[in-house]
Amino acid sequence: MAIRGGYYNSLNGDRKYNAETMSQYFAGLYKRGVLQNYKNKFVVKADTGMKVIVPTGKAYFSDGKWIENTADIIFTLDPSDVILDRIDSIVLRNDKRESMRKPDIVLKKGTPATNPVAPGISTEDSSIEEMLICNIRVPKLIETITQANITITIANTDVCGYVTGLIEQVDTSELYLQYETAYKEFQEKSKQEFDEWFENVKETLSTSTLIREFTRTYTTVEDQEKKIPIGIPQYNSALDILEVYVNGFRLNDNQFTIDDFETITLTQSVNAGTDVQIVIYKSVDGEKAETVIEQVEKLQLKVAELEEVIQGLQNQAG
Repeated sequence: MAIRGGYYNSLNGDRKYNAETMSQYFAGLYKRGVLQNYKNKFVVKADTGMKVIVPTGKAYFSDGKWIENTADIIFTLDPSDVILDRIDSIVLRNDKRESMRKPDIVLKKGTPATNPVAPGISTEDSSIEEMLICNIRVPKLIETITQANITITIANTDVCGYVTGLIEQVDTSELYLQYETAYKEFQEKSKQEFDEWFENVKETLSTSTLIREFTRTYTTVEDQEKKIPIGIPQYNSALDILEVYVNGFRLNDNQFTIDDFETITLTQSVNAGTDVQIVIYKSVDGEKAETVIEQVEKLQLKVAELEEVIQGLQNQAG
């Protein structure tokens, strides 16, 4: 029969309708896609570890059948590969095969590869229709999925799309591509600006830093002594690192306090004759240090010349 319609009252069973005819009725009212203004719109979010959450939402398939999720669904992704990245996909599925006859939300695992490709939507079987709601990149050796790994694809009408009301669906495929292009351009521009900035400051940042060590040993003169003089005039408590050793054993930070530039106080007192060593580590500007080294090398050359002169005089005297 070429003409179909409905719905009319049945007389003695002469007008019978089934789920398929009901779906055909809705197929003319809605085009396929996720309802824009209904609950949480299936926007997938990262959870803990390798878990992701598919929230509530409702969508219509192209034949008028629909799917609704009324509570969060948690998917646990398979562990990441040790060598290669992969991309997993989550789809809304309309399975019309006689053995199934139901909608579903399905996690599809991708194949690890140097340039991985998302499984995407299946098109081989006409009895199965899928709408792609997200792709999830699973980098090698990771143990936690973050929101940055999840690409929401609902707005792309080539694979899904939004439904905002009766009859017409908003075609967001071009908007999606514009957004994606603009985002990539923003990333490239930001990287270029950073690279240019880094080139300008690289010479300054590459200045070497040397560490100088200053030490002093103080021997206590009284029993139950806690107050220990630092005795290193170069010490700056705001910039330098200070370590304390008692009889060769290094103290933890909670075993002493720094009073000022001149003294420390031990948490536990020590007896007379105890060696307390103070070690200071001070950073030195590498450029200035190189200048000092050059001066020392010049002095060493002068000393060597003087030693040669003295040796020559001694030889003449002998």
